[in-house]
Amino acid sequence: AENGILTFAYDQRGFGEDEKAGTWAKKEASRHDVLAVLGLIRKKFPGKPVFLMGESMGGAVALFALAGSEAADGLILIAPAVWGKRPVNVVYVPALWLTAHLMPGKKFSGKNLNLEPSDNTQALIALSRDPFIIKKTRIDAIYGLTRVMLRGMKSASEIQVPTFLLYGEKDDMVPDKMSRKLWKNLPGELKTRKVYNTGYHLLLRDCMAGLVWQDVLGFIFEKIETRIKIEKTSNNLCKEN
Repeated sequence: AENGILTFAYDQRGFGEDEKAGTWAKKEASRHDVLAVLGLIRKKFPGKPVFLMGESMGGAVALFALAGSEAADGLILIAPAVWGKRPVNVVYVPALWLTAHLMPGKKFSGKNLNLEPSDNTQALIALSRDPFIIKKTRIDAIYGLTRVMLRGMKSASEIQVPTFLLYGEKDDMVPDKMSRKLWKNLPGELKTRKVYNTGYHLLLRDCMAGLVWQDVLGFIFEKIETRIKIEKTSNNLCKEN
C-alpha cells in the first residue's frame, strides 16, 4: 500500500469465513470466482494494471484460472501447490477418489506429517489460533485439492501473461521437482523465477519475508514500466518480533 498498490483478497469457496467452510466447491467454481473478481476490479479501476497473486493452493487455482486468458496483466505464484501427471504412488489417487466418494465427511488433521511450513514461530502460532483456519480437512476436500494441483501444472503451458515464480529451498510441502517441472512448463519468454535458500513454504510470512515483498514489488513495477522508489525495509520479520 505504501508503494501505491491496492490489494484485494477474498475467501475462496469452502475456506475462511465462507458459510460452507470446510467443504469443497464444484469443479469450475474457483476458476469462475477468480475471473469474476478480476472483471469487477477492471470495471472499478479502468485502465489500471491488475496482477493476480496466488499462494500455495491459490497458486494452482490462479494457474488454471488464467490458462489461455489475459484477464490479468501478470501472474505471481508464491510456492504454488502443483503436482505432475502421476503421484509417487500410482494407487494413491484412485484410493483417494474411492474414499472421498464413500466417506466424504471423514477428516484428517495432518498433525503427524512433521512438516515445517515456516521459520516464523510467531506467525505459525497466530495461524494456529485463527478460528478461520481449517484444522481438520474433509477427505473430499483433499481429493479436490489434488485435482486442482494436477490441473494447475497442466495449465502452465497455456499461461499468456508475464509470470513470477517464487519458491523456497526449505519448502517441504511442495517438492522441488514439482517446482522445477512447473518452471519448465511455463512459456519461456514470459517467466521469471526466484529461489530463496532460507525460504520455507509460507514465503510471505517467513523470517525473510521482507525480501520477498520487495521482489514482488520489483516484478510489478518492471512489468508496468514504472520507476517507483521502494523504501528499504527489514528483511527479517523475526527480529522485529
